[in-house]
Amino acid sequence: MSRRHIATVLASCLLFLSACNAAGETVTESGIIFLDSNGLRLCDLILTSYPPQCGSIVVKLHNPHDIDLHFNDYSSNLKWSPPVHVTGVMFFEGALLIEEVTLPK
Repeated sequence: MSRRHIATVLASCLLFLSACNAAGETVTESGIIFLDSNGLRLCDLILTSYPPQCGSIVVKLHNPHDIDLHFNDYSSNLKWSPPVHVTGVMFFEGALLIEEVTLPK
């Protein structure tokens, strides 16, 4: 296992732990919204594999109905957003109930 891979795994673990510690609080997370057959997630990056995949998952997202963004379409079941800031209420299991999505300035 490379040092880069280990660093990515450790960073993902720290992000997940911080999400669990914020349960019930309103938080803002940054990343790329990724939609595939596994649901809607906020990822730190999109892998350039075939097909594209979510890099490290920051949080799972709920209440996507208020998202008004242009998504990059890979297929009808695979889409991702430009980099965004997502604000919402964090659940204990690390899921975020979306309240607002904004583009970085």
